[in-house]
Amino acid sequence: MRKRLLSIIAGSAIILSACEERGPAIDFSNVEKVDTTYVIAPEAPEARRVLIEEATGVKCPNCPAGAKILKQADSTNPGRIVIIGLHAGIQTSPLSESKYDLRDSTIMNLFAYFGGEPNKPAAVFDRTVQNGKYFLDNRTAWPGLINQRLAEPTPVRLSMTSSYDAATHEATIRVRVSYTSAVSKPQSIGVVIVEDDIEDPQEDGLTIIEDYVHQHVHRAFVTPINGSSFLDSLATKDAGRVFERTFTYKLPDAALVQGLKQWNVDNLHAVAYVFNNAGADQEVQQAAHVKLK
Repeated sequence: MRKRLLSIIAGSAIILSACEERGPAIDFSNVEKVDTTYVIAPEAPEARRVLIEEATGVKCPNCPAGAKILKQADSTNPGRIVIIGLHAGIQTSPLSESKYDLRDSTIMNLFAYFGGEPNKPAAVFDRTVQNGKYFLDNRTAWPGLINQRLAEPTPVRLSMTSSYDAATHEATIRVRVSYTSAVSKPQSIGVVIVEDDIEDPQEDGLTIIEDYVHQHVHRAFVTPINGSSFLDSLATKDAGRVFERTFTYKLPDAALVQGLKQWNVDNLHAVAYVFNNAGADQEVQQAAHVKLK
């Protein structure tokens, strides 16, 4: 791991505004979707997978320490931690040594949706509120909260598959939701694209790690930031109800050419999550991820 000393460290703080604020939805014209629903004998419940949305940045000197905590949680609970790295706002512009620009400006809409841009590092866990805020910047509290969320039962099973057409640059993402117990709250599906294994410089304390490997970097929203609603005509989704939605998403041309914004298609994953969409209740009920292939 190659490091060099930083000459200047700049810091700033963003004060979170009220949790009730909600930003506008975004219309993604390059996404098509097809729905199917049917009823079967209720399936057995599955263990909860925890969705962690992590506010981070290449100029954030404390962010590698936060990433280590999440990596440890993932190692301790294999297959049950789903992470999305959010690079936007302060401390995220590329370093002079950077080969890539990891920022996605649409993430600022997500921050607004949850009340404002947080300090970094910070994370929101299954979109639950902690001490009046969604994003928790006290990283020492993260392990305990992760364990708490892992122990919570979930009323849904969530699975997904995907395929990618290299000729058309289209990803087909299929999401399946199966209710193992009745749910009466309105719910939505969120889908995003993330990229793993991006080697690029990262500030770490008073140094720069030149060969830092960035994981689960948010690349694009497939659904609007406030999700894609489903089964709205049903007041209650009874146990045994299955809902399937297929998304067809065309990767943006700018992401497929050489330059700071280039994506490595071989390292892309789709992340899906089902969450309550009932005013202040935005709790994620289940999450999943799959490699685009």
